[in-house]
Amino acid sequence: MPQTPTTRVDWGGAMAYVADPYAYPENGWLFALKGNRTQEFYIYRPGYNSWQRLEDIPAPVYDGGALCFGGYHMESGLSYAYIYALVGGGSSRFFRYRFPVVPTRAPQPSAWKELSSAVMGNPVKGGGALAWCPMTGMGYSKGLVFAQRGDNTYILYKYDPVLDRSEVAASVAYDISDGGAMTTKPGGDSVWCFRGSGGRQWWVYDARGGGIRYFTSDAERTWWSYQYKGAALCHDGSFVYAEIGHSSGQIFKRFSLSGAEEQGDGGQSGTGGPQVSVFVSAGPSTHRFRIGAPFSGPVTLSVRDATGRVRASVRSTATSGATELVWNHDGVAPGVYFYAIEAAAARAAGKIVVAR
Repeated sequence: MPQTPTTRVDWGGAMAYVADPYAYPENGWLFALKGNRTQEFYIYRPGYNSWQRLEDIPAPVYDGGALCFGGYHMESGLSYAYIYALVGGGSSRFFRYRFPVVPTRAPQPSAWKELSSAVMGNPVKGGGALAWCPMTGMGYSKGLVFAQRGDNTYILYKYDPVLDRSEVAASVAYDISDGGAMTTKPGGDSVWCFRGSGGRQWWVYDARGGGIRYFTSDAERTWWSYQYKGAALCHDGSFVYAEIGHSSGQIFKRFSLSGAEEQGDGGQSGTGGPQVSVFVSAGPSTHRFRIGAPFSGPVTLSVRDATGRVRASVRSTATSGATELVWNHDGVAPGVYFYAIEAAAARAAGKIVVAR
């Protein structure tokens, strides 16, 4: 393959694929950020087997740099593909690139536009990642962009391009850092996420329902090595493919939800007894814990702060299906909290974040 027309692609280097919506058989383009504290941005055209440098991104890209395709959109009678970008390196700046999928000689304004980062207005560093969900039938005419900003944080963000507004989508049970990664199923509405941080945990966020499913290993229980810098994910419509990153050998696998073992939200489920699954969704004043367990009986949720003080205790009766427990955290200080769920002989535990 012809090499990129540059030297030293490094921290923050990122790629995104855009299919040509008018080509048959399918063709398309690859877009790439060089990273390494530069602003260089390139396109690769498979039909010509060649690279071309495009307009520079307006800010230098470093660790946490990310790209994702963001759908096709009509403007002034012309069809464009959107590409979203984080520059990382401790910057909170967030951009969109507009690419004409049908060549035109009409004068074009700057292809880059800086977007709102009102919520993501914090440093994006190692583990920064982007993914786009089209959200068909959900009233989002241009889909939603989801983001992790890495930097040992616990928050998943969503960006609405129609409103040009970012907000918290969910708080997750683990801190995200180097090796954090995201992908979505083409045309789907689930976001698959790696934690990075030298951990083994990964999760799937339901962009429609807002719930999170946490996992630690596949059915073989052999390969969920620790995720480090360089970990990456992509979805081909049927399977998710993954690399685990530095210090993990040559691990490259594919997997699907049907071949994965679910774990109760980062905690340890009881052994030898019924297994509890936990789906956590966060709202402005509540955290909702949806408990799945193959039995009926008492179930208890307890929440403690970092000092070990009990901040809440919620009790209910589990049914042989799904039971929801709600923690109202009005008046609770922002920060990391630890929860435990006990039901019959099983237990699950993990972290949550209260964000204001």
